[in-house]
This record gives sequence, structure tokens and C-alpha cells, in this order.
Amino acid sequence: MTDKDIRGALERARAAGRKVRLTHRVLADFFNGFVLDVSDDLVYLRILADFRFDDFAVLRLADIEEVRSGPNERFFERVLRAEGRLDALAPAPPLELRSFTMVLAGLLELDPYVTIDEVDGFHVGRLERVEDEAIHLRFIQVKGTVEPAPRVIAIDSIYVVTSGGDYLAMFRKYGRWEPADE
Repeated sequence: MTDKDIRGALERARAAGRKVRLTHRVLADFFNGFVLDVSDDLVYLRILADFRFDDFAVLRLADIEEVRSGPNERFFERVLRAEGRLDALAPAPPLELRSFTMVLAGLLELDPYVTIDEVDGFHVGRLERVEDEAIHLRFIQVKGTVEPAPRVIAIDSIYVVTSGGDYLAMFRKYGRWEPADE
């Protein structure tokens, strides 16, 4: 798909409230959900996994290889409608999609706990600071420990940022943010 085709498909899906499946060009992964907003460079998606809405993601349009919104997606919509799950959705947090920097600055204010897919891997953490070209992210390790100092990640290396959802809620709740009592 061309960039113009991708943007057009996303805008049509948003306007019609249709489910999409996005194929990520770099991560070789899929993102299922509903388009909340589209800008010149970014798409804001309410993620759907296993018939559950759990979190939100922002992806670069340039990293999307394909947008699918066909019979498979209509089936999911029909099930979600029949189960009342489309009507029960809380409003999405407002994000400014002019740039990834603006998105990350908005998340720092709204809910600083994020996951980041970037050139060097996948990270879970808390945004500590957002600058024009970099973020400072305090990593939460899989074992629940939190790194004492934030790491700097270049914004142009970020492919996807997600916020909200149970995954992040569990790391936030059970991560050891202060040194454990010995």
C-alpha cells in the first residue's frame, strides 16, 4: 500500500468506526483495534486483543505496511456489538498527534507509564522527562525491579508507544519503585 492509501484507509475506518488490522513494516507484528485519530505522520489506535479493549497505541504512518478492514474485521465488530462492548467504552485520553514529541509530552502529563517499541527493543517504564528529540524513561524490569535512573531514548528511534491497560497497571502496581526493605 502507498502512504496515501494507508492514510486514506485509516481515515475511512475512523470516520466509519471500523476495526482495522495494521501490519507494522519494521516489527513484523500486527495491531488490531479502532482508529481514534490520524495526523499527517501518526495514527492513534484503541487496541483490541482477545475481544477486549485494553490499551492505546500511537504508531508512525511510515511504519505501517498494510491496513486491513474487511470481512474478518466485520466479524469482530459484530461480536463486540452483540456483547455490548462497543457501547461501554470509556473516552480515549486526548493526545496531540502533531509529533511523537507532542504525544509523549501529553502522556507524561496524563499517565506517564508506557511501553516503548524502539530500535533497541521493547521497554516498560515511567516517563520522567520529554525533550524535543529524546525521552527519559525509567525502566521496569520483568522481575519487577525499577532501574534507579532513567535511560535516554531518541524519539526518532521509537516505532510504537502504548499506554493504559492491565499490562502497565500491573507493572505500576507491583513494580518496586523504592529500594526493598532488607
